[in-house]
Amino acid sequence: MDVSFTVKTVPECINYFKIQYENEVYTIEEFSKKYKQEEFDIDLLLPQCSFLYRGNKYTYKEYCTNRDNFDKSLRFYERWEKEILPLEIDLQIGNYEYYQASKFLENAEECLQTARYYLQQSEEIFEYDCNINWKAGYAAIFNIRCMNFKTAVIWYNNCYDYILQIPFLAFHLYKGMQGYKPEMQLEDVLKMCTFKVFRNLHEKNLQDDNITELWNILNDCRKNISDITNWANYSKHKGGLGFLGLKPESPFQIYVRKENKVQKRTDEFECIKLDLDEAIKKVAFAHEALYDCLDKLVDFIGFDKVKHSLVDGKIQIPDKSDYVKINI
Repeated sequence: MDVSFTVKTVPECINYFKIQYENEVYTIEEFSKKYKQEEFDIDLLLPQCSFLYRGNKYTYKEYCTNRDNFDKSLRFYERWEKEILPLEIDLQIGNYEYYQASKFLENAEECLQTARYYLQQSEEIFEYDCNINWKAGYAAIFNIRCMNFKTAVIWYNNCYDYILQIPFLAFHLYKGMQGYKPEMQLEDVLKMCTFKVFRNLHEKNLQDDNITELWNILNDCRKNISDITNWANYSKHKGGLGFLGLKPESPFQIYVRKENKVQKRTDEFECIKLDLDEAIKKVAFAHEALYDCLDKLVDFIGFDKVKHSLVDGKIQIPDKSDYVKINI
């Protein structure tokens, strides 16, 4: 006797988002089919609609208010552009290590701004029909949200890498490290910069208040972005990030056993799966931690202390020993 199975599975996310209009509820495909005749027809109707998303209901006005509040909650970091960039000549002349560090502060600032943008995009629960044709269904929109989220995670993780490099260069910590040679290129010097460097520095100088303060700034931030670090590692090294509801579940699982032990199974290459909306909240928290870390780090280093003064018509450059807090 021949036995056959016909199985169809669909992603859960296709039912995450629906439109309520004139007391009727539609999927976005259904809404598009019924009301779209010309370009922008659907988008012009949205202010009259309510949105049903994963058990919550929002009017169009409530949705816009929530979006605006979320954007405002992610502070926009721009201290390099406003405070440090005007000091560039002073830094180049008065403290070249600080100048090098300032360029990596610029990189960290750009990373944080870029990550913020992609996090905002991932939090957007729907996209207008003029941007993504609603005939494709909500799965297409949810997939793009997940892509934006993964991009945000990578940029936030990169931001912390740059954060470590800022004090590493400002206080030329590499000069006291085994393997350092004066003729080394900056690219090779930066390869020596790891979190472990700062841990070891702290452990060897427990009585140094400045080193302890720097350690607390970096370590507190690292603790607060632990999810980001973990997810970035999954994304780059452990099979990627997955999301609940994005893809249909496999209807079958196959196990290979030998001596009552599972040797292989069809899901052994499955990636970690996140609830997108819950994960967004954690990344928003990490954004604030990185923002605060950069703020504290800039204050700790004191780039502004390099600014020259005029005494009797002569340029006076501050002595490094008067403001550099860590000397190795």
